[in-house]
Amino acid sequence: MTRETTGNCRKSWLLIAHSEKAWSAAATAEALGVMVEPIRMSLSQGAARGFFTRHPAKPGEAITYSVTDDNKVPSGITRGQVLREETA
Repeated sequence: MTRETTGNCRKSWLLIAHSEKAWSAAATAEALGVMVEPIRMSLSQGAARGFFTRHPAKPGEAITYSVTDDNKVPSGITRGQVLREETA
């Protein structure tokens, strides 16, 4: 199993996809109850791999990430998880 299957990328993707809004790394980490740096890395790497859309920050604001219809689904996420509001 890869990190994208079981780790922060998967949890972040499910949270952000179901919320239908852009999230900062800090807000994502807080919602998931984990440290912010691993989430920041997962979001950044996930955006590079096509799982998230990265939104540039205005001065004084945080970079945010969203999941759109054009983004990929990380491997290991089931259809049921995509259709349900499940982040665990």
